[in-house]
Amino acid sequence: MNRQLILFMLLIIVISGCSNGTKDDTASFTLKSAITAFQNEGCTIDLNQKPLYEFVNAQDGVFFYLDDELVKLYEFESEEAYVQGIEDLSIIETFPKRELVVIETNSPKAIDIFKTATE
Repeated sequence: MNRQLILFMLLIIVISGCSNGTKDDTASFTLKSAITAFQNEGCTIDLNQKPLYEFVNAQDGVFFYLDDELVKLYEFESEEAYVQGIEDLSIIETFPKRELVVIETNSPKAIDIFKTATE
């Protein structure tokens, strides 16, 4: 009986460990989502055009032009990385943010596309 109880407890632990991969672990709005939204609006984006994203503690980024306005997108690895980016360069906090993606631009049109993009 004791052995069955131990096996049952192990089974519960294994099942609960396997179910921790919920959607909360990953962001649904990513750099790829943002790029797709801008491409759907007719923007041509060269994925090799990278801003100095390491400077703001981001893991990736891209820049392009929308109606002659510079648009920079940064993607952070985690919320902690974003906070560190703010500590490194406080202006980052003023840029619009969706989940772990930040947009840097003066273009109201780009900000609107960014804010209204579907995942």
